[in-house]
Amino acid sequence: PESITLFIELTRLDLTNNNIKEISLSTLTKLTELDMSQNLLTKLQADHLPTSLIKLHLYANSIKSISANFAQRLTRLRTLNLDRNKLKGKLATLPRSLTELSAQGMSIEDIDGITELHNLIRGYFGDNSIEVVPNLLRNTNLRSLVIESNYGIVGRE
Repeated sequence: PESITLFIELTRLDLTNNNIKEISLSTLTKLTELDMSQNLLTKLQADHLPTSLIKLHLYANSIKSISANFAQRLTRLRTLNLDRNKLKGKLATLPRSLTELSAQGMSIEDIDGITELHNLIRGYFGDNSIEVVPNLLRNTNLRSLVIESNYGIVGRE
């Protein structure tokens, strides 16, 4: 699929279910929507993605880590789907531009970072290991929040 990078005018690209382990698409500077769901990715590397992305779908890969510069590099990103990956513990720092975030079906325990996502309208965190729901009073745009099927949820004052 590396030859895909020759199509520099692409704005939308669907590479779902192709057994991709790693790919660099950073040269696709007009790409706004990318779907790489159901592949074999283990790392979410911001340097391999174009900064023009608005929607990124990564459902059902094997992602265990997100690069430290992800939030700083993808400042236009509005929609991110990380469902059914292998993320654990604390949810990584994500772009503040996000309006929709889905991170379901993993072993995430800590979502405190979403308190910094002031543009977030919809958040989906079902089927994780979240124990404490953060104070989201400053998230005035939030309209839908799903935190079903977690373990021992307690509120925080």
